Amino acid sequence: MELIEKYFRDKVENVNFLEFKDALNIEAKNMTIKKDLPLPIILDDFIEGIKEGEVDEEIDLTYIIDGIIYIIGVDKEFPYIDEYKDILLNYDEDIVEYLLYESTKDIEKENYDNSAIKLRTLLTLDHNNIKGLFNYAVSIEGIAKKYMLMENEEKGQKFLKYSTKKLENILDIDKDFAPAYYKLGYHYKYMKQYLKANLVWQKFLPLSEDELLVQEVREEINIIEDDANLEAGLTYLNYNDYKKALDYLLKLIPDHEKSWSVNYFIGQAYSGLGQWDFAIEFLSNALEYNEEIDIYNELGIAYFNIGNIKRAVDIFNKGIKYDEDDYKLYFNRGLAYLQLEQYNEALKDIDKAYELNPGDDNIRSQKDILESLLYNN
Repeated sequence: MELIEKYFRDKVENVNFLEFKDALNIEAKNMTIKKDLPLPIILDDFIEGIKEGEVDEEIDLTYIIDGIIYIIGVDKEFPYIDEYKDILLNYDEDIVEYLLYESTKDIEKENYDNSAIKLRTLLTLDHNNIKGLFNYAVSIEGIAKKYMLMENEEKGQKFLKYSTKKLENILDIDKDFAPAYYKLGYHYKYMKQYLKANLVWQKFLPLSEDELLVQEVREEINIIEDDANLEAGLTYLNYNDYKKALDYLLKLIPDHEKSWSVNYFIGQAYSGLGQWDFAIEFLSNALEYNEEIDIYNELGIAYFNIGNIKRAVDIFNKGIKYDEDDYKLYFNRGLAYLQLEQYNEALKDIDKAYELNPGDDNIRSQKDILESLLYNN
């Protein structure tokens, strides 16, 4: 938020202020502007109308109105904001619609700075204006893309997250505003939040009357379907809801039968349910496609739990040969040796696990038990 405010506040240098000796009476608009109120003008727009050392007393009011719109948009903490708001509202009762129209033209021209400034003013006048909020989010997204094209990923991400937040705010105000769902889907997809993307796009479909956009979103939903299923499966897996995890993960098998990670996660879920035969099947598949250390551990534990201790030791041996610094492999093999009553081998492994990870209380406890068993007899 601070970055965004600074981005716009730094643009205040493009503003100059006029002071008039007398109050300005604008009869056509039934408005009087106090003589001691500094009036902003945009230098770039007005420079040709200024002569050095003098200002035309018949200055066109539109320059001042544009300046007011600009200063409110770049610095919402400016001291005369309330007075400026009154001027805008008295000048044109449809000023909000005017700002929305002008900002839309700026967006079409990809002039996102100008559109954002106008929209910040609009939202100062009408902070819950849905179309204004949406166009503002689009403008901020445009600025985010500019930074990313400049290879300034950090600033680009901050602007994009701010844009996402504004789109989410719209749905807090109006749950049926279809364009916000449409845009949010792409934001979430970009951030690899596939479940969220799928959810908002599913909500978009019945709300939109644009058949081209509906078809586009349906295609996007199909594209991210596997990613969304994987994300859902992993979420349930992390919460130890193994049955629901399988509901999503098993959907991935037809197109990802040889994916080590898909097989591994399914094996984990079956392990959590205590369905060891299925766990061994999928974990063995995973190991066939990739020699990840965690697979050796999970597979060895699965054999351990069906009572095939020697096979478990064999799996742990292969894992240790692949990576000699994984404490879990030594600890698990030590427990297997303990089951086989090979106590000296068990203690060697537990000692090694403790050496690699001395902060693990479970390893320390098992080490104490084994030492007591061996040295007190």
